[in-house]
Amino acid sequence: MNTVNMRKHAHLEEITAPRGFMLDEVFPETKNKDIITYDRCYNKFPFILRDICALANSSGGTIYIGVNNNHKCYGVMMKSAEDWIEIMLSLSQIVYNTVKTTDDNPIKCIYKYYYICQDNKATYMAEIVVPRTKDIYILDSHDKISYHERREGSTVVLPLSEKIVLKLNEKSKIKLDIGDVYEGEENEKLEFKSSLSFIKESPDGIGKYISSFGNTNGGTVVIGVSDDRKILGVRIDDYQQWEQIRQDIVRVKDPISDIDFLKKLKVERVQLKTKDYYLINIIIPKNTKKEPIMIRDKNGEWSKWVRILSSSVRDPQKKLYTCSEYENLDKKYAMAQGNCIQKTEELELMRNKYFSLFSSLAIASVLTLIVLKLKN
Repeated sequence: MNTVNMRKHAHLEEITAPRGFMLDEVFPETKNKDIITYDRCYNKFPFILRDICALANSSGGTIYIGVNNNHKCYGVMMKSAEDWIEIMLSLSQIVYNTVKTTDDNPIKCIYKYYYICQDNKATYMAEIVVPRTKDIYILDSHDKISYHERREGSTVVLPLSEKIVLKLNEKSKIKLDIGDVYEGEENEKLEFKSSLSFIKESPDGIGKYISSFGNTNGGTVVIGVSDDRKILGVRIDDYQQWEQIRQDIVRVKDPISDIDFLKKLKVERVQLKTKDYYLINIIIPKNTKKEPIMIRDKNGEWSKWVRILSSSVRDPQKKLYTCSEYENLDKKYAMAQGNCIQKTEELELMRNKYFSLFSSLAIASVLTLIVLKLKN
């Protein structure tokens, strides 16, 4: 096929070709390689995850979405390119959250998106290049672990490798329990909170610690530990409750001057010996931008917080902000919030459309992250 033209276009590459062109005519590198195809993505995410795991544990390979079993490319019908990119971004985020390596680094897949022009109409394709990685496993939303490989052109489930078993055993060594004393004391990089209630408080909620740790050297807020270092734990009955807690943390009640910084937070739980009780770690990195992380209080005033010894305090060298600077901060926050709200409404419509898919994978929090990622 010598009439195929591909060019960069925003986040997509355009393919101009007759309807149903053969995959290897546009992608000659696919010959003699392990290729997996899907004619659509609706309700296919769990299978795609298994295939990514299997390819990584074998010789690597490529997954194409919008291509049938005969390697003919018809694409996937969507209302817009934005919808297609959002769905594929949600897939990449699910891969990031569920496909695990023994060294805890994310698998480095390459995602490419295409649209196919056919009679002035567009359909969409995606290409996922999976590198050979080894010892990859899936930890799904129900904490179920599975291991997959490619055998004779098919994805099969196999027992966990010895390396994975050793890693999981190491992670499963639960040493702490309710009533124990937490090792370490509050300091410049560590803050204890006895319960989740502080998250929604103002002006002393999570925003204060995001600002103070971010503006100093980073740090961790440990929820479930009292000021005298006694472990109390936080009860989490199921995965849905855990997802809600994570959302409450990253949403932040107090307006924050740099919403992008929230994407850098890491929220994890550490299981205690007592069933259904955990410690929650909110890991806040150091802000690397020139502008400080600021929060706005209930009086509408913006303030910068810093960490001094074991306390989070308003910057003692606080400069007096002019009215115009306050207005700029308010405008910046309002614009970011407006973009998030608009994207949230769009994704809510899409989520309703694909309800069974989203609910089965419990990815409400993933959509929240995508909203924040796409607001620019």
